[in-house]
Amino acid sequence: MKENLENAFKKALDQHELPYDPSAWSRLETQLPASKSHWLTLKKSGLFGAAVLLVATYLLWPTSAPKKVSQDTSVASHAPSASSKVQHPTVQTSHSQAQASSTAFNTDHQTTQPTQGAQLAQGTEMHQALENPLALTNQTLQPERTPQLSSHSIPFFQYPSQSPELKAQSTEIESGFKCQGETFTYSTTTWEVVIVYAGQRYELDRNQAFQLQLTQPGKLSVSVFNGPYGQASIEAEYTVQAKPTLSMVVEAINYEDGCPRIQLQVESNATALDWKASGPLQNQSNRGADLLAFREGSYSIQTIAHLGECSSAENLRIQQPEEYNLLAVNAFNPNSLDERNAHFMPFALTKRQTPFRMVILDPETGAIVFESSDANNAWDGIDQRNGKLIPAQKSYIWKVVLAHPLPGEKSEYKGTIVRV
Repeated sequence: MKENLENAFKKALDQHELPYDPSAWSRLETQLPASKSHWLTLKKSGLFGAAVLLVATYLLWPTSAPKKVSQDTSVASHAPSASSKVQHPTVQTSHSQAQASSTAFNTDHQTTQPTQGAQLAQGTEMHQALENPLALTNQTLQPERTPQLSSHSIPFFQYPSQSPELKAQSTEIESGFKCQGETFTYSTTTWEVVIVYAGQRYELDRNQAFQLQLTQPGKLSVSVFNGPYGQASIEAEYTVQAKPTLSMVVEAINYEDGCPRIQLQVESNATALDWKASGPLQNQSNRGADLLAFREGSYSIQTIAHLGECSSAENLRIQQPEEYNLLAVNAFNPNSLDERNAHFMPFALTKRQTPFRMVILDPETGAIVFESSDANNAWDGIDQRNGKLIPAQKSYIWKVVLAHPLPGEKSEYKGTIVRV
């Protein structure tokens, strides 16, 4: 920019001529003595040179102004602090305008060469700006933008509605059912705990194991002191339910239907009963069951009563003194007036209404003496081989095979029978 202005001034001075008045020199010459003509010539030359120097100094003076502007621009552009902006808002705004004007001038100069008049006018404006910076405030200035800060540039503290640290550690309350008669166990860790049950309050220290027998129905709550200021929060709430009542009565064994049946009677408020036994069970219900004791020995029975989420159980043991053998007798008398004693037929077969096959065998030869598949067709002591009455005090073998034995029952029975 400086070189362009100097070239413009040089071209202007080369073509510049001061107005020449010949009469002025004539008047001046008449006033000077004749002997001093050489000195007058030198004096004229000195005046002409001084005039030229004065004009050149005036025209070249703006060329040094951009240096000052450039220096001020450099200093102002490196002033990042916000305090400097507040203390000198007018100067900074003027500098921004001057910097914008300089940028526009450089852009225009790169595209087209300005004319000599434009260069002189521009230099004059810059000179005026340096002499009176406040003059630019009358111009229309662009308002300085307020910087838009992103949410990540400067951390901004926000007060939360509720700090996470103020919340209790347990946010969900465990709930469920406990049953009367159970043992409630709990182990603390890093917090103190209070357990409330049946009107009693149990305070537990840290790292403590605790057991409590639930002897009656009611409510049980567990509170943990895990708040930031030592306040408690409920961690668990349980409903202790009453266990169902259960009472079982065992009847004596009976053979009314020809089977060794032991009836089990139950009294309970349960909604359901489960049965477990070491022998076959029949007719299971909420009121009882039947145990079929076909074999000699001991039988174990367990009854489980259910009511809601709770249950209770009762265990029994029953003894069967003899082996079931179709209730058959071991002797008979064909000459007896008692019909039941005069014929042989296992009594259970007359009651059970089940298909069977019975045979009487001679122990000496193994031959069949009698056979029947009808409970009403009992043996009267006649040997079917010869039609004669068997001899007295002789034992014969009987054998019965059941077509459909009951659960837990064997399919074949046998024994001995003797005529008396």
